[in-house]
Amino acid sequence: MVYPTNAPFPAVNIAVDPVLQSRLLDGNTDLEQALIRLDQVGGIGQRVSVNMLTVAPVAGAVGVWAPAINAAHLCNGAFDNGAADALNNEFSVDLFIPTAGTWTLLIAAPQDLDAPIVQLFLDAVQIGLAAGYDLYQAAPDPDSFIGISGLVIAAGLHRLRFLVSGANAASAGFVLRVNQIEFRRTT
Repeated sequence: MVYPTNAPFPAVNIAVDPVLQSRLLDGNTDLEQALIRLDQVGGIGQRVSVNMLTVAPVAGAVGVWAPAINAAHLCNGAFDNGAADALNNEFSVDLFIPTAGTWTLLIAAPQDLDAPIVQLFLDAVQIGLAAGYDLYQAAPDPDSFIGISGLVIAAGLHRLRFLVSGANAASAGFVLRVNQIEFRRTT
């Protein structure tokens, strides 16, 4: 597997007991091989997760996006466009999926009184609800999630795109907040 040298990858920590590591990995410290072997030994249940305060979005975002610290949110903050929210703001994140299979996508996306409708795209193909996900709610809910199951994904680098496609008539704006993105392998 060849990794693009210009692609940002989130930091990955694998903590394994040294004896278990030598038994599972036979001394191979290559991340891809480690994940594949751990997946073979552990079966289904593999996860790929990024905290949006630490991951670098792909260049070419539309709008002004930045991490924002907020202790009320999951992971103590969010990645948002609150400085200049607008219709058609968008950003993308590249994620490495180590094993082909069926995956569930979970996105921690707080609901609020100024939140938009967001559409999601994986490798330029829309996923989830065609109309998008309405994140408006009169009482803020920092613990809300978007979940999409049954995604058949090949191993490799994939781009997840978030597009602010509209807003509920009661919403006061187009502020999209994303705390965390997680893919869970189901088969």
